[in-house]
Amino acid sequence: MVYILNKNLPNKKKLRYALQEIFGIGPFVAQQISDQLGLSSHTLMEELTQSQIDTLVRIINNNSITGSDLKRVVQQDIKRLSTIGSYRGIRHTQHLPVRGQRTH
Repeated sequence: MVYILNKNLPNKKKLRYALQEIFGIGPFVAQQISDQLGLSSHTLMEELTQSQIDTLVRIINNNSITGSDLKRVVQQDIKRLSTIGSYRGIRHTQHLPVRGQRTH
């Protein structure tokens, strides 16, 4: 197991799928990160050296907000919407669909 950004990533998974287990990293960002490392996205996590893991952590920290920081930003945005009294904020506080979905 590789421990990156408060998350254990399994050794047997490919790099692109293992990176997607980190909150805030999707398929496109995982592919970009593997391209920046110069590795194939099909490389297994157990094949990475320690220097590649360190570079991977540095790239993730510099380029994007992930994990608990991203969760905190989203919660702050929702709280801001509800304090200003916007329609979306009211829908969030009432636990109703925000983006126009039906409620039947």
